[in-house]
Amino acid sequence: GAGTVSASRGRRSGKRWFLGAITNEAARTLTIDLRFLGAGKWRARRFADGTPAARAFETPVALSTDTVTAADRFVMALAPAGGQAVIFEQP
Repeated sequence: GAGTVSASRGRRSGKRWFLGAITNEAARTLTIDLRFLGAGKWRARRFADGTPAARAFETPVALSTDTVTAADRFVMALAPAGGQAVIFEQP
């Protein structure tokens, strides 16, 4: 078979949630159901691959912040052989 081509995992520590996702050499978009967050608004701090660098292993990290709720779907556009990490915290 083709084997695993992407993976995502969420973990909670105290009042924070951590979400990570990776993919193989193919770019892909993952849509994550955020029902696990619970009630209220959450700040999502995303650490994603930035614009690819000229040399391997020099790709910068792009930081962004969104406000989400448990009713939202969180879209993660993963770069080829890339990944993202997200920290969810209530303001």
